[in-house]
Amino acid sequence: KPRRKIVLDRSELEKERRNLSEEAPPSLDEKLVFITGCPHMSLEEIKNFQEAFRSVNRLSVEAWVFTSRSAYSEAFREGLLKGLFEKGVRVFKDSCVMHCSLKKGEVYVITNSVKAAYYLRGAFKLKTTLKSLKEFIEEYGGK
Repeated sequence: KPRRKIVLDRSELEKERRNLSEEAPPSLDEKLVFITGCPHMSLEEIKNFQEAFRSVNRLSVEAWVFTSRSAYSEAFREGLLKGLFEKGVRVFKDSCVMHCSLKKGEVYVITNSVKAAYYLRGAFKLKTTLKSLKEFIEEYGGK
């Protein structure tokens, strides 16, 4: 049983979103990457992600999904990944955003994960912006 309960209101959540998001948009020389799956996506989340991408033909930026080997294997068996691969989505299994090939410098990360934004900003000093999956698809999901 938890020792204490913390309740956050919308203004506190929005304040943290601003703290983990760049105010300036990415520059032309910065690589844009959308990262999701931190913590790893479950099979159900992969299904929802795939469904959200149904109307997208091809993304205008890179998209990286992180998941476990078991969720990846099941999603592959169910044919959920083929459509994502065709749209340019990269799916990593049994890895973590902290062990990916992103380096300090010319990378701008868009993520729907507070955890990813926190660690990528802190450890890699990357520029990050928190957006919902819906916001990301509306902005970067070329139709």
